Amino acid sequence: MLVTVGFIDPGNWAANIATGSEFGYTLLWVVSLSTIMLIVLQHNVAHLGIATGLCLSEAATIYLKPWISKSVLSFAVVASVSTSLAEILGGAIALNMLFDVPLKIGAILVTFFVMIMLFQIHIRKLKDGSLGLFQSSTFIFI
Repeated sequence: MLVTVGFIDPGNWAANIATGSEFGYTLLWVVSLSTIMLIVLQHNVAHLGIATGLCLSEAATIYLKPWISKSVLSFAVVASVSTSLAEILGGAIALNMLFDVPLKIGAILVTFFVMIMLFQIHIRKLKDGSLGLFQSSTFIFI
């Protein structure tokens, strides 16, 4: 569910709309393929978790050869870091648009505030805050 919520956030919608307005239907296959891959991956990982009680990284470490496991998990880490960098850049662009903060300083500020939230705030408060932000962005788009 977390991946689905992240996949339909307003930033992705804005990027898809901007790309669609520039390239038309030429890149529609990318969005369609990524959505299909997302559904298949979530379905398979959900079944893995239900059947074994393990997450994908735990199962890869236990059941795959070490060199295969490390390469698969390394690609997963690279993908995760890439996604996080896009979100940090999105926050920096928002700060630039709202308060005319330079992008590099905005990226540092976003990273700093995320670290504060991760290390100082109880997970329940973080979940409630994320839900509140998601609901407010939903109402803004409606």
